[in-house]
Amino acid sequence: MSVKGRKVSGRGETVAANYAFGPLENDIMIKHRLPKLQKKFASFVVEVEKDEDNYGECEKLSKAFLQELSTFEIPFLKSKAVVSANVREKDNFNELKDKINGQILQAQADIKELKKQLRGSIKRSVGSSKKFLLSTLPEGPRNDRSTSTVEWNLQTEKPSSHSKGERKTQ
Repeated sequence: MSVKGRKVSGRGETVAANYAFGPLENDIMIKHRLPKLQKKFASFVVEVEKDEDNYGECEKLSKAFLQELSTFEIPFLKSKAVVSANVREKDNFNELKDKINGQILQAQADIKELKKQLRGSIKRSVGSSKKFLLSTLPEGPRNDRSTSTVEWNLQTEKPSSHSKGERKTQ
């Protein structure tokens, strides 16, 4: 059992910090404190069973036993409180994780839908741009399919800016 100490300001003495103990530390504490608790209880019972008027001694032993019992119980209560807090924190974490995962799934679905809308918008935009470009070209031979500027120049036998070194085709 490793218990860290902290310095209390102004006193110069070290006080054990309040830590909750894990299962291994609890087992070690039980092994060390249980025999001590058992001895205090046994001495109290022996004193009570005597026939003498020893109320003062019985009271002293009962207080010692109860004090040992409380020191035995306090770390377990602290551990129980820490375990309870950890369980609540874990549940809270799981709720937040589920909520965030749901938001992630919703965002992914939204992204997918927006991609579809964007693709459709691009197709419509490209289609209207293509129609606009075709309408601005000078009249000449046209096919049903769209033609590029280079193809258009070749069809009308005009030199294109892309084919300066080439001869006109006949």
